[in-house]
Amino acid sequence: TLAKEKHFDVVHRGMARVMSEGTGRWYNTPELQICGKTGTVQNPHGEDHALFIGFAPMDNPQIAVAVAVENAGFGATWAGPISTLMVEKYLNDEITRTDLEDRMLAGSLADNYVFKDQIEEKNKEKKNLEKQKLKMVNKEKVKELFFF
Repeated sequence: TLAKEKHFDVVHRGMARVMSEGTGRWYNTPELQICGKTGTVQNPHGEDHALFIGFAPMDNPQIAVAVAVENAGFGATWAGPISTLMVEKYLNDEITRTDLEDRMLAGSLADNYVFKDQIEEKNKEKKNLEKQKLKMVNKEKVKELFFF
């Protein structure tokens, strides 16, 4: 790495604070000493991407994770929870936060990317139909005013 080792401690402490006081606090498991950083990656083609990078435990890292979830918005919404579940499973060989696991498994981002093109196409068709109806109504009004 090009980073000097003297900077590692402050970065580690900052990543620990993300999990204790920042955007990762909702998914933190203090006994695992997860250090992480949530992020939102701008996407000019649709919804932003969710990002989380982290490692655990802080003092003796045994696992490092990087999770990117396309079109999922904020890092703390999808990538953070998924990452902490991965860390918990790896370090403890089980997941105790079954409510969080159930929420992640039951969640769906399908509307954000699978059907987005179809939804946009239907919206365009709908707007075109509305424009056509408006033109027809305007033509009828003109006929009433001038021809009847």
